Amino acid sequence: MTNLTVSAITGPVAGQTCPQGIRWLVPVDSNGNGVADSWEQQYFSTNAFVATADTDHDGQNNLNEYRSGTDPTNSNSVLRASETPAVNGLTLAWPTAAGRAYRISANDDMLTGAWITVAGPWTVAVGQTQMQYKISI
Repeated sequence: MTNLTVSAITGPVAGQTCPQGIRWLVPVDSNGNGVADSWEQQYFSTNAFVATADTDHDGQNNLNEYRSGTDPTNSNSVLRASETPAVNGLTLAWPTAAGRAYRISANDDMLTGAWITVAGPWTVAVGQTQMQYKISI
């Protein structure tokens, strides 16, 4: 059983810091499929959502579209990085979605190796639509 601590701040003063530790706010997911009910309702009728389906046939299933912040009904809305040769390296660029954080990870052995974070995470700024990162070699 998990212990839950509930605390309240009463009469806060403007600008006052009130440390309460880390609190994660999670969206309502009444069916426990890992996707917020509000997102399911935005793109699908209540009974039509299937997490493993690729509704728009863009190569990403609906669960990955939710995680990426892309539109599962639009095949042009998909998280894909582009690569551009750069002096002494390579520049990666990718579209961003509001409320998301991105990082670059690497793995020497795709079957058994461990993923390590190379750079990031970066949080999307208001109005930002793309990120890029230069990998030096």
